[in-house]
Amino acid sequence: MKKIFWLLVLWPLLTGCGISFYYNKLDWFANWYLDDFVELTDSQDKLFEKHFNSWHQWHRKTQLPLYYDQLKQLKLDIKQGINSQQILAHTHQARSHWLNLLEHIAPDVTHQLLTLSAEQKQELLDNIADELEEKANKFAEKSLKEQVEDTENRNIKTFKKWFGRLTDKQEQQIKTQLTKYQSSQTMWSNYRQNYLKQFEALLFNNQALDQFEKLADLLGYPDQMRSPELQQIIGLNQTLYAQFLSQFIAQASDTQKQHLYDEIDEYLQELEELIEQSAS
Repeated sequence: MKKIFWLLVLWPLLTGCGISFYYNKLDWFANWYLDDFVELTDSQDKLFEKHFNSWHQWHRKTQLPLYYDQLKQLKLDIKQGINSQQILAHTHQARSHWLNLLEHIAPDVTHQLLTLSAEQKQELLDNIADELEEKANKFAEKSLKEQVEDTENRNIKTFKKWFGRLTDKQEQQIKTQLTKYQSSQTMWSNYRQNYLKQFEALLFNNQALDQFEKLADLLGYPDQMRSPELQQIIGLNQTLYAQFLSQFIAQASDTQKQHLYDEIDEYLQELEELIEQSAS
């Protein structure tokens, strides 16, 4: 939620060398990332490549134009004086893009998962659990002061990326705003653990006639595992942030706004190039 512009662009690799570099090499990155969790047989690896190529083609042709249109509309809304309700609408629209992706690939991912042996399934689960534990331990090892400072630094860095140089007053405003959000760390941890337990139960329930349907549903609609309390806090924090961001943009200097437009234009250009590649 606090990285709203990344969410609006949606693709999680919109940094560094640029989205074109990463996007056109996603098959390599996907295989590299997958190897950290489970070792596939040759036939399973070929099946994954077949699935991934299909997803990639679908995403390039049908989803990238949606991202482009939304980002273009976002820039227009900002120029016209974006308000908190518009920011919330863009946030929800970006979330729907992500959920559309999950829904589309869930059946193929489920098919892939059900080709795994019992040993491979356990390897996958163990590695996922290890990663979650590692992240939780890194967070727990830090003092409350360190956690607060890390959060402040990440948010200030994000604003600097999009707005350029910040004043001391703006940095303080960002820090103050962070104190207004309700903490959901424990709820998110519970959500991940409950999700993993449900995933494990379905993955190993080979005798169930509806195993495929339930597993695909879990993968395609992960929000269903969120507690009502977590959903409420997410909504509240999103509203607070949208209000803050609309005020921040309105009070930004002309130079900062131009920096924001330039950043958006760079992504628009790269998205346009990627879309053109799919037509060639």
